[in-house]
Amino acid sequence: MGYPVKKLSDILTNSNEILRLNPNFFTFILYKKQHKIFRNYILKEFNHLHYLSKKPNAILFVLDNPLNWLQRADIEYYQDIQGREYQPELNDDEVDVVCEYFKIHPDSLPAVIIFNNLHSQSCTSISLKGINEERILSDFFEKLFARENDYGIVREESMLYGNGKEPFFLPPFGAKIIQSVETQFLTYKSEKTIFQILSGIVQQLNRIENKIDTILTVIQNLQYDIETIKRTRRNEEDKLNLIYKKIDRKITPLKLSLGQDIKDYEELLKDLIENWDILDPLSKEMLPLAEYLFDQMSRLNDVDYSPVILQYCRSLENEILQKLFIQFAIHIYQKIEDLEGFLKGDLENEKTKQFAKVILSSKNKDIEDVKFTLGQMIRILEYTAGKRTIKESPLLQEFKQFITQNFNETNILSKDYLSNIKSITDDFRNRCAHPYKLNEEDAIQCKEIVPQDINNFLRFWKNGILT
Repeated sequence: MGYPVKKLSDILTNSNEILRLNPNFFTFILYKKQHKIFRNYILKEFNHLHYLSKKPNAILFVLDNPLNWLQRADIEYYQDIQGREYQPELNDDEVDVVCEYFKIHPDSLPAVIIFNNLHSQSCTSISLKGINEERILSDFFEKLFARENDYGIVREESMLYGNGKEPFFLPPFGAKIIQSVETQFLTYKSEKTIFQILSGIVQQLNRIENKIDTILTVIQNLQYDIETIKRTRRNEEDKLNLIYKKIDRKITPLKLSLGQDIKDYEELLKDLIENWDILDPLSKEMLPLAEYLFDQMSRLNDVDYSPVILQYCRSLENEILQKLFIQFAIHIYQKIEDLEGFLKGDLENEKTKQFAKVILSSKNKDIEDVKFTLGQMIRILEYTAGKRTIKESPLLQEFKQFITQNFNETNILSKDYLSNIKSITDDFRNRCAHPYKLNEEDAIQCKEIVPQDINNFLRFWKNGILT
């Protein structure tokens, strides 16, 4: 069954609902924008691939937007899970996240990943690099999903093997080609299911791999990446954006493999965040990972706690962005027909032009393109709380009216609350871009302060109901 997504975390968020479809296994087709011929084939043939994958009851993930398939009338299972307005897309950064998680080298793309557990990194990857003939690709996917055995899962007696013109296999852990394992998979002819075969491959590869602590290795690698970024001659926001991307690529996918560990941290956080259930899904991902990272980092010497601090600050930033600024953008797009005319004065006003530019430029794009930093949102709220700037700004006047309808205006625009948020921005978030390490005490202070301000923001939101 076809299942286009925007990012790996979308699968994680909806994993329980996806598992209710009772799939026998999962496949992930991976490619980037540079693989134009391969991508065109997948998009053109996605209806057919959907049909093929239904035979063995497999879920077929792809990080792209097959428009013809999305217009089908018989994909209610997908729309019920992801939502009617969900728009998948191809983003090379998200492809890198999947590659990082499954330990697939990007140089092997395009590739197909086969796995049978949404919460495990164990998989077998099949590289389709350099294969652009539709005949070969069609034959490959026909064979991949072709036949069912007594277990109801694909049985392969003779998969294609690599000779430069046909697909070749890579084991789950990078570019180490274990010839005996490859031969075992390619020539296997018993009545076992494909995933009994894959299980044997994974076990054999696991015995070969060095016994290392994967989580600590990822954290140590991330430490090096962050230190390098901090020492560049970029501005503060550029550094933070680069650090965010490193964290998302290397840390966020870990949640899929941590399973119960993350759930334990979620339970702890429910004692800190009073209205946990109405948090945005992304915040629910970032906060448990921050707690998990904090405990893991305590095992290392001379460590920079910036990833922990940033995950906490980003969760607060995300709540304000999603529940206030993005909802206001949706409101104004629906209310104001001539948006450019409405914003004309604000676009010429030094204090409001950044706010107006983002609102205007994002009108015909995905609503997620409405982006503001924590510092930018605080400045806009400060202008809205004042008297002088708002008199000259139709945009701020509309924004204040929206706040009055949907939030406790007195509290959210109070000097004390805005001062607290500004302190988080200056004392924690922005310091993560400075060329020195933030220590454990900094992280502890952040962990104590940010949940209080998230709680306050959620209290100010009128019962979690927008009007």
